[in-house]
Amino acid sequence: MWRLLRLIVAALIDAIVPKPDVQALHAAAKNIQRHLREPPRKRAYQNPIW
Repeated sequence: MWRLLRLIVAALIDAIVPKPDVQALHAAAKNIQRHLREPPRKRAYQNPIW
């Protein structure tokens, strides 16, 4: 039952939300590349000093 509901909701959202056009993807390409290449940042609390 829940699977069917999730599939229906996903299909509705997919139908309603517009797909990005080529110009929008081209404009976002620089940001996307930066996020793909940027190494993960270590926060101070992730590197405790013992």
